[in-house]
Amino acid sequence: MGLYSSLTVSVLRYRSFPEEKRLLIKSPLWNLVLVYSKESDDGDFLVDCINLLVSLCLSDSECKGAHGQLLSAILLKQEGSALYHAVNQSGYRFKTLPSFLKVALKAIRDSYTRDISISDCKDIILSSTKHELINSKKEIVGALELLKPLKQGDFLEAITYATALSISGESAIGTNLFNDFVNSIPEETRHLLWRIQTELVATALQIESEIQVGNLSNESTQKWQELIKKLEKEHEERAEFRDFPPGFNF
Repeated sequence: MGLYSSLTVSVLRYRSFPEEKRLLIKSPLWNLVLVYSKESDDGDFLVDCINLLVSLCLSDSECKGAHGQLLSAILLKQEGSALYHAVNQSGYRFKTLPSFLKVALKAIRDSYTRDISISDCKDIILSSTKHELINSKKEIVGALELLKPLKQGDFLEAITYATALSISGESAIGTNLFNDFVNSIPEETRHLLWRIQTELVATALQIESEIQVGNLSNESTQKWQELIKKLEKEHEERAEFRDFPPGFNF
């Protein structure tokens, strides 16, 4: 069954299939998904089968219902290349599945995906609904905590999680984590801009969390204004250095 199934799925992937005939392949595809999810290590082929099932055979209501929930649970069990495949090659089809955000959050922490690209994972996180973000709060916090101590190259990824926590109404959690990041950044001149930017995010989350409970403090708004001034000053000083003529030496 393996070779025949693989060839069939490969043909269906790259050729159009008439809509009136799609019900004929729905049951066989479901069988392949269920069999390969239990008895095979060929995760990439399994993802291809799910991709075909979603794109050719399932209605929007089925994708958003129990069928979609089951498929997300199967995808969540994948590792390595299959997990990367699910998010980076098929994510645009799968992102309407309930709880698929958890798959993207697992992929973004997987070494295989991180060695290639996490951009699609970030796109899925930022395009997720508030309900999905709330449902994946634990995974979002876990992914953010894994960035400790924060490296400068991970700053944009951290901002992605901060945005997700903000949308889900969990700004207070983001505040605490970003304050930890600020404390982990060395107090050196070369790290000043990065430190200010990180502290600005922490302060923005703090202000947002205070607004959520109806208790905005003067201390937080004043800190925000001071940080903005520091940021402007730092940018001005860096601009002056960039304006030195070529060949100028200290």
